[in-house]
Parts: sequence; C-alpha cells; structure tokens
Amino acid sequence: MQPQPEDYVVSPTGPLGSRYSVAVFEGKHLGDCKDWEQVETVIRSRMDSEQVFPDVWWQSDHGNVWQIRVDGTEIRDPRAPDPLAHFLS
Repeated sequence: MQPQPEDYVVSPTGPLGSRYSVAVFEGKHLGDCKDWEQVETVIRSRMDSEQVFPDVWWQSDHGNVWQIRVDGTEIRDPRAPDPLAHFLS
C-alpha cells in the first residue's frame, strides 16, 4: 500500500527530528508541530471541517512510508510477516 493523493503524511523535521511536518501527500503543507498532540489536532480539525477522512502515513527521514492511526500507532500490513513470530513459537 502507498499513500494516495488526498492522504496525510507526517514526517520528522527540525534538528534531529525534533518537530513533525504535516502535509497532504500530493498537496498542501499544513504546518510543523512541536509534539504529537499538535499533529492530531491539525489532522482531526481538517478532517472534521472537510468531512473527509483519508489515511494517515508516517514518512521516515529516509523516505520510507507506513500507515499509522491519527494517534501515531502503526497499522501493520496483514500480508507482512510478524517480526515477533519466532519469539512466540
């Protein structure tokens, strides 16, 4: 899965990733945030005002992307192998 044009993308910015940049994947930069609470506020406010609820993605400083929830927790791809499976068997 990859971000769609209307999806939100959050990425580290600032010295040593001390801030978060929030943008629409193929569009407008929505702002830089000092903490995750601010990231949630920016995204939820825009979702509420536009009544559009696209996916949210994390983009690392290396350009890799993976889907996350608005609260920042990762959404695992069900097709991906479980990295902890060998510990549980």
